[in-house]
Amino acid sequence: MTFLLIPLNNLRRRPLRTWFTVTGISAAIGLFVVVMGMSNGVERAYVGALEERGTHVIAVRKGVIDILSGSIDEKQENALKSFPGIVAVSPELIDWVILNSGHTVVVVGWPMESFLWESLVVQEGSSPPDSSTNGVIVGQRIAQALGLDVGGELTLHGDKSRVTGISRPGGVIRSSAVVLPLDRLQRLTDRPGKVTAFNLRIADPKNKMDVATTIDRLNAAFPDLSFMQTGMVAKKNHMMQILRSFSWATSLVAVFIGALIMLNTLLMSVSERTREIGILSALGWKPTRILSMIFSEGLLLVLAALVGGILLGILGLYFFAHSPRTGGFVEARITMLTLLQVVGAGLLIGGFGCFYPAWRAIQLHPGEALRHE
Repeated sequence: MTFLLIPLNNLRRRPLRTWFTVTGISAAIGLFVVVMGMSNGVERAYVGALEERGTHVIAVRKGVIDILSGSIDEKQENALKSFPGIVAVSPELIDWVILNSGHTVVVVGWPMESFLWESLVVQEGSSPPDSSTNGVIVGQRIAQALGLDVGGELTLHGDKSRVTGISRPGGVIRSSAVVLPLDRLQRLTDRPGKVTAFNLRIADPKNKMDVATTIDRLNAAFPDLSFMQTGMVAKKNHMMQILRSFSWATSLVAVFIGALIMLNTLLMSVSERTREIGILSALGWKPTRILSMIFSEGLLLVLAALVGGILLGILGLYFFAHSPRTGGFVEARITMLTLLQVVGAGLLIGGFGCFYPAWRAIQLHPGEALRHE
């Protein structure tokens, strides 16, 4: 009998307990995958939406927790356009809307002359000619979900809009977005002359030093605004930081629960095999070998739970990515970083859950263990 068969047989002795232990730890790991995957997925979707439109630098109101809650005077566009190193500026108004169908969509308003319209690839129909037509462009994903075609109607803020075009799928957010002229969205949201952000294009975006210098000068020249590179928006967004903190807190609770399940199972296993451990010690087994046996048992449980937990997590991410309320904001993709975090969580569960039972096993005196009934 090889050494690894011993812990494997120990787990087979109590199949029901082993099954519930693996299921419990799998649920904890699956929750870890879902929470961290959603947090990372929201960030990727948010940054991807900005990169798709060719925005190099974004300007938002300084000091706001949520970018969508900040309002900026649209008149600052002229000052930004004349700033050295800036080649194009486009204001943007963003709103989140829950449609009558229950789907949550991002509604975006751009000026008709904005360069942002160039980033939309309209596969059916065309862009709205002006705001008087009440026209909108919808992403293919939301169009399919609502059964919309060119010429169809969509109600936004109680006002009926006509679908003039359907854009080709891009990132998650763009595929579920509704785009319309800025002045019309300002009227619908009762925010005349206000925008959420300014999209800036700079002369040499590949020159990191030049980009950093331009951003520093912009921050100094416009103290009421905060300028940041597209790739840093998610990291500096306070709402994203709060989401990230909640994700880590929830994940740590899941890891702690998984470790407690592991601790309980192995502690019961050691207690039931007190006499057996005493016999092994009397036969000459060293404490390190007994430790290895207990930790091997925990490792087998963790490996099985990792497989089950990752599968559960992928199913959970798939569910949220296709849910009407969250599907337009989550990019359901498991990255290598997420996998490494999951493996780290599994090792943490195994290490914490095995330590005390293994320590208790090597503390057993052979003579007292042999007298145990």
